[in-house]
Amino acid sequence: MSILEARERRGLKMKALASSSLTWITIKANAISSIRLHPLMSSMVVIAYDELLNTIPLCKQEATLDAEGLVIYVATNLSGIEAKKRCVSMEENHPIGRLVDLDVFEGGSSISRSELGIAPRLCFLCEQMAAQCVRSKTHDISLIEAYSLKEARDYLLKTQGRSAMFGMVAELTRFRTYGCVGVMHSGVHTDMDFFTYLASLRVLWHQFDLMDHQMTGNFTQLRAFGQRIEAHMFEATYGKNTHKGAIFLLLFAISADMAKKSIQKRIEHIRWLASEVKKDFDQTPLTYGLFASKSYSIVSIRHLVLDGLSWVYQTLVPKIGVSEDELMANIISCIDDTTTLKRSDLATLRFLQSWAKELLSRREYDSMKELDDYYMKHRLSSGGCADIYALAYYIALREGKV
Repeated sequence: MSILEARERRGLKMKALASSSLTWITIKANAISSIRLHPLMSSMVVIAYDELLNTIPLCKQEATLDAEGLVIYVATNLSGIEAKKRCVSMEENHPIGRLVDLDVFEGGSSISRSELGIAPRLCFLCEQMAAQCVRSKTHDISLIEAYSLKEARDYLLKTQGRSAMFGMVAELTRFRTYGCVGVMHSGVHTDMDFFTYLASLRVLWHQFDLMDHQMTGNFTQLRAFGQRIEAHMFEATYGKNTHKGAIFLLLFAISADMAKKSIQKRIEHIRWLASEVKKDFDQTPLTYGLFASKSYSIVSIRHLVLDGLSWVYQTLVPKIGVSEDELMANIISCIDDTTTLKRSDLATLRFLQSWAKELLSRREYDSMKELDDYYMKHRLSSGGCADIYALAYYIALREGKV
């Protein structure tokens, strides 16, 4: 879908919402069209959504993902003027406020800053009005791109929780989800949707920020902390497992990032820290992942951490920057996804891996749509692959590769 088609669709959506008696707010990236789909900018939209939940009582919410980027629509019983005041306060005072647009609509009409007696927004790069700079094309587009991405990147890098959130947002805002929950649909899942995942994300990123250096060298403390995070996740999602695998993987990666600098040192740290995971294979009763590992001799996520996540660090992360389809082809072809296996059998898992591997060898990444359709048609989910995707983007951010 082109940017013009996306704008037309958004216009039609706003007309449909105009009949509502509620005040509607749209949350989108304040960025030029070439980077609106970048996970860094999608993360800014999610952060703004989180902030609005803390300041504005919301009663409805919807979301879209297209050439306009991630756009979240939220409704409130507040008057349009009051909602606009709170949105402008966020735009002016929050560290990432300049990177998002919070437009307020009441009765189908947009409420402007001028109605509040507030000056228009200023340009990122100078002290002129932003609208004037856009019309006159005062600045080179590459400078505006670089500014927006750097500001978003710097904000996310300030804490481990924000960095982890970025990885999970990158996964959640894929166009093809291979049976997983995305922005525009819930994949093959009937008990959760995009906003279930956002509820989980809001909790997880703040919980990951509570990690301390003492945990980086103590597996028992790390596991206990992970179990507390899981409990918060289940509370936020009313019992839905949205990120259990991602939590497990990110705990090790964050621990290594906090303890060691070089990639090799991080891999070695994870191998050392994860040595206790070997005891999991002697558990009774077994989780499905452990059962599958022992029954089918597959490489589960526990095996990945026992190897220090070396494949992710050394093979997958260097590929960040290729197309979303190519990256997913690499993941699906290599990961023994127990989520897929649980919904099918070993032959189906191997078939999907071979299919992805063949598309990689032929460089036919557009054909990943057919693979995505297969997951949907056969009610399969690639949840394990999604967790690896999120992990790779977390590491890539920390390594300065996005």
